[in-house]
Amino acid sequence: MRNSKTIGVAVIVLAVMNVALLVFLWLGHRHNQTLLEGEGAGLRVLEEELGLTEGQKVQLEALRREHFQRMEPLRRQSHEARTRLHSLWATGGTEVQVDSISNKIGELQAQIERNTFRHFSDIRSICSPEQKRIFDQIIQNVLRQGERKPGDNERGGAHGRPPPRRN
Repeated sequence: MRNSKTIGVAVIVLAVMNVALLVFLWLGHRHNQTLLEGEGAGLRVLEEELGLTEGQKVQLEALRREHFQRMEPLRRQSHEARTRLHSLWATGGTEVQVDSISNKIGELQAQIERNTFRHFSDIRSICSPEQKRIFDQIIQNVLRQGERKPGDNERGGAHGRPPPRRN
């Protein structure tokens, strides 16, 4: 029973992670140059797409700083836990150790996902009704892009190759 709950939580966490990743990838696809400019560039894209006022931009920057402060320790702890987990290969760790560290990674990832969800909710809350509509469209576009099969791309085949010809 516990194992199935753990798997269920892991699936939900991974789904939310995929959505967050797709948002950033989608924004990057539309504005590659902006993303190369450094930290916070994805939010600058949102500023542009949503047509934020100066006051909203100030609020968005404050939200970004708060989010970064919450996320950085979680990312660091997650990285450290993964490092400990992978070091068990060399030291012959027990299943109990693997389970314990894996559960810790899952808990940290769940916290990361909750914080990411709240961050996007906070961004949406500073938007006008029209901006919320645009924001929601951006999220829907990202979700639709996530429905493509892994390995598919614009050319239609896996790994950028066209599908094989049939004789």
